[in-house]
Amino acid sequence: DKLGDAVDKLTKQWNELYRGFETMQTLGVDTTFAELATSVGAAGEKILFNVQATKQLIASATQAYSKVEESVAYVRTLSAGSQYSVEDLTDKLKTLSKDGVGSALKSGELAISVYNNLSAGIGAGAGKIGEALEVSQTAAKYAAATNVSLDETQKALNFTSQAYGRSAGESAKTMELLDKVVQLGVTNSSELAANIGSLSAVAASTGNSIESTFAATAISTKTLGADAYTAIQRLFSSLSNMAPQSKKALDELGFTLNAEVLKTKDLTTVMQDLYKAAGGNTEKLQQIIPESIAFRGALSLMTTSVTDAQSVIGDFGNVTGKAVGEMFDESQKTITKR
Repeated sequence: DKLGDAVDKLTKQWNELYRGFETMQTLGVDTTFAELATSVGAAGEKILFNVQATKQLIASATQAYSKVEESVAYVRTLSAGSQYSVEDLTDKLKTLSKDGVGSALKSGELAISVYNNLSAGIGAGAGKIGEALEVSQTAAKYAAATNVSLDETQKALNFTSQAYGRSAGESAKTMELLDKVVQLGVTNSSELAANIGSLSAVAASTGNSIESTFAATAISTKTLGADAYTAIQRLFSSLSNMAPQSKKALDELGFTLNAEVLKTKDLTTVMQDLYKAAGGNTEKLQQIIPESIAFRGALSLMTTSVTDAQSVIGDFGNVTGKAVGEMFDESQKTITKR
């Protein structure tokens, strides 16, 4: 009788814990422990008289406990970073999941996205959770519309936003600019996510605009593929830290290329003007940009037709921030029809 009472009490406690895991699932927490709770509840008193079952329980509990520890730390960070209680944050994520992206992503995925934002300093602090949610919603819609992983999308968006100091309110425009690199160049979202952070950091430090940088990157990928990211990054580094011999070679051409030019002019246009000033003489151009990888990047911009280059540059200058929402809406219409 005592064993039966103990089992009944244990079963009730596990069932209560299991119900609480619904909230944890909404927050993107690993719920392996909940599965263990279910197995205990279902096993009932038999587990106490079955040696093999008891061994399995202990093994499962050991593994599950470590995951619970991780989950608790995760939820605490998520809640503390947003200045919301776990319950309030859960409600907000459920609302966000239903508001436009519910058919494409689970609230748990959005929770991880919000967590990554908070970890990156986006939306951290009292009253700022809306910023983290807005960035997550933008990334989630793009990921759902393009079948690209939310993790890759988030990385590209966060890296770029941080490098250029762009606010959460600009996330839709930033995401559209990132998408144009893929659409107008010869690259993919995985390559973009892996490389755009370091490129953006270097380019932004020179003061060159995000539109100019991304247009040059898209153009360069048509010739260099994924190598364009490194080539354009090295090009920015070379142009912002010119050696005396490079400056001398520029003076001989009577061409101005300094920090002010990088801040105020389009990179591709500057490279094409330099190519024209040098009469297409690669020997002279290599004296100005001696680093081989940087020179490959420069040459990929210099030798693109002016018409094609200006077309790409123009596209990057016409970003409205509406494209991501439109792409998502269209993708959902297609799903509905199917």
